[in-house]
Amino acid sequence: MTTALWPEFKVEEKPTGVVRVLEGAGEELGRKTGGRVVFRVLQQLAGGTPSWPFRYECDLWVPKLQYRYFLCDVFASAEGFPVRVTSGEIDRPDIADEAALQAALAELFHADQVRKIVQNLLSMTV
Repeated sequence: MTTALWPEFKVEEKPTGVVRVLEGAGEELGRKTGGRVVFRVLQQLAGGTPSWPFRYECDLWVPKLQYRYFLCDVFASAEGFPVRVTSGEIDRPDIADEAALQAALAELFHADQVRKIVQNLLSMTV
């Protein structure tokens, strides 16, 4: 007879995950620019840090030019949250939940330099 070594697990609906929040942010930029500039999320290996095993590299992608502009990295814990957002504009190391991640992304997206970059990328697609 085999003894069960693992406990039973309940499958529960969880809050929106980190990737879904990031992808949702990308959809909005694509809609606002008619798909000329989009926000992409590329999952990367984090490089072995136990605190932040997941890394999502986020960029601005211009399909017409086949051009990408690195925007930020988002590092996530194995549990999903907390996350850390780093870029040239912000460094937020302890983002505890979805609402705080959205606030950090909004701060980044509204930064003067990011707005200028998006505007410049748009002008190059005309």
